Amino acid sequence: AINSVGGSGTASVVYRMTGKTSIAGTYSHTYYQYGKDSGQSSLDGGSVTLSHNFTDHWQASATAGVTRSHASGVITVPVSIIVGGQTVNGYATGPYDQVSLVPSFQGGLTHYLRHSEFSVSGGQGVQPGNGVFLTSRSQFLNGTYCYSTRRSNISFGGGYFRLTSIANSVSQAYSTGNFSASYSYVLRRHLSADFRYDLISYSGFGSYGKFTENRFTAGLSLSSKSIPLTLF
Repeated sequence: AINSVGGSGTASVVYRMTGKTSIAGTYSHTYYQYGKDSGQSSLDGGSVTLSHNFTDHWQASATAGVTRSHASGVITVPVSIIVGGQTVNGYATGPYDQVSLVPSFQGGLTHYLRHSEFSVSGGQGVQPGNGVFLTSRSQFLNGTYCYSTRRSNISFGGGYFRLTSIANSVSQAYSTGNFSASYSYVLRRHLSADFRYDLISYSGFGSYGKFTENRFTAGLSLSSKSIPLTLF
């Protein structure tokens, strides 16, 4: 496996324009270095976010900005050549040093009621990558719904996520789609039982093609308050 070591920092300034509307400016810097000499990634991003609380418990936000990506390292590409009528498989390696400007944007909508909450969000940004896809453009769409009572919570969520490398031009896209459902019940003060199901579909793993995974999770949770846990 290719490991990674790094970190990120963010600074924001928020100005409340009215009682229901606010605007924020954000700057972020991220740096990651990948193991096995596969490279490093540096990201500098700036964005502006506008948020507004509507009547009837609706809240909306919109973000727009740009991210500068600087990725460098050594790339390894599988190749096949024919020698004496025989196919020989191997790898070709070479350095890369790529600077890209990627627009980032995101929108979100949330509806709050006394016992329930619904939210949906989507957009595009840049991620440092994972050492295989390196610095990547990320596109996503997520939605969740939660309903809570005094002792229980039931939640549903789904989403789509896609990574496309911007560090070089040879990596293919990687994407996942998921659906999740959970149920939590307070057994006694500070103790709850939790159950969760996840259906996850992966694609973009080369010769592995597309495959699906099912996960079932059950456990006990301790909380400082006697409330059920939500999905996210």
